[in-house]
Amino acid sequence: MKQTLFLICLLLAACASQPVEGPVTVSVRETVEVPVTVEVPVTVETTRVIEVTRRVTSPPETILVTATFPPDFTELYRFEGQGKETTDLFALSTGIVRIKWEYVGESNFVLSLRRLDNDVDLLLENAIGSTSGQSILEVGFSDQYLFEAEIAQGGWTVVVEFRP
Repeated sequence: MKQTLFLICLLLAACASQPVEGPVTVSVRETVEVPVTVEVPVTVETTRVIEVTRRVTSPPETILVTATFPPDFTELYRFEGQGKETTDLFALSTGIVRIKWEYVGESNFVLSLRRLDNDVDLLLENAIGSTSGQSILEVGFSDQYLFEAEIAQGGWTVVVEFRP
């Protein structure tokens, strides 16, 4: 404010040195900094971010799988006979045994596998007329097996195969 009065006095002194006719208007401009708080409504614009995931399916893949087959059966014994007959004793190791048989005739044919160390009989076939078949067994060690062909009148063959 002191600066404003000083300025007015300076102007008046300048005017007094020169004659002035009529009223004189003096404009004084003063800049004053006044702290002001203004409340202004603000609109906030928000942006929503959405993540989009796209599932991509790939073409089918070819996978090569190799398998090792177990060893094939190996023939251990072959028995042939005519009519009712019993084979010689034979031994089997622990493993898998395949027994194949064939009978040619018109009568009844009964074939059994007998394990002598525990007196067990396993009926493999009971048929009338010509027939063939096979049976796969898991066996434990025994040295006393035999086959019995009963009630047979034709010829027959029995093959014993082993796979460890």
